[in-house]
Amino acid sequence: MKNDQIIAAWDTVNPDAGTRTRMLGNVLTSIEPSRRRTQKERWEPWKVLVPVGALAVILAIAAPMYLNGAQIPLTDSQGVTVTQVNRFPNSPTSLDLVPFTEEELLTGVDIFSAKVIRIETIKVQFSDSDTYMSVVTVQVNSVIRGDMAPGDQIKILIHPPVGALCSICEMSSQISRGSTAIFLATPSAEGYYATGDFSEVFYYSDVSEYYLFDPVRPLFIETSTGVLFNTWGWPTLAQQGSPTPQNGISQIASLEIVEDFIRSMI
Repeated sequence: MKNDQIIAAWDTVNPDAGTRTRMLGNVLTSIEPSRRRTQKERWEPWKVLVPVGALAVILAIAAPMYLNGAQIPLTDSQGVTVTQVNRFPNSPTSLDLVPFTEEELLTGVDIFSAKVIRIETIKVQFSDSDTYMSVVTVQVNSVIRGDMAPGDQIKILIHPPVGALCSICEMSSQISRGSTAIFLATPSAEGYYATGDFSEVFYYSDVSEYYLFDPVRPLFIETSTGVLFNTWGWPTLAQQGSPTPQNGISQIASLEIVEDFIRSMI
C-alpha cells in the first residue's frame, strides 16, 4: 500500500488508541501491496516453500468439497463479490511475519480443539484484482477459551487458502477433511480486507465466525505420529518437542500437552 493510501484509510476510520495499535501491527506489506487486512500477519525471518508433493495431496483431498461458481450473499461487505470456486492460481509466494511473543499470540483469540469437516475456497473479487481464501468448517471437540460448546460447528477463514504455495503455509497445508487441531481463532468481527480508501471492503464476518491471523502459528495439528506446530512461534513448547524433517515445524506427543501449555500461559 502506498503511504498516501495508508494515510487516507487512517483518516477515514479515525481509530482509538487500542484500535490504532492493532491496525499498525496488522498492515500487510508482503502480499498484494494495494490491500490492507486486520489479520495479525506476524512473520519470522525465514522463507521456506512448502513441498509441492505435499500440497498436491492436500488439494486432491480438499477439491471435491468445493462448490464452483456459487455467489455468496453478503451483508456488510461493499464493492466486492464473493464466490465459491474449486481452484485458484497457485504461484509460489515468499512472505514474512511480524514477530510476536507467545503471550501476544494467545491474546485476543478464542482457543478450541475441533475436527475439520469441510474445506471450501472462495474468490473475493475487487474491481481491479481477485483474492482467494479458504472457509474451513470445523466441529468443536473441547474449549479452552471461547463462547462455544462441544458439538458446535464453526466456520474459520484462512488466508492464503489451504494448499497455497507460500513460504509460511506449511501448517495450513497439513489441514484436510478429518483433521483434528487446536485453533487460535480471532473473531471475524475484527477482520476485513479493503482498498486503501475503503470504497471496497470484504468483511470476514460475512462468511465466517472466525479467522486465523496467519496460516502457521495459530494451528496445532494432530497426526498419527504426534502434534505438529510452528517451531519459531512457540519456542517454549518447542523445547519440549522435537524438530521434524520439514523446516519450521516441530512435533509434540499429544494435544493434551499443548492444551496444558496454553492453559499455563493464559
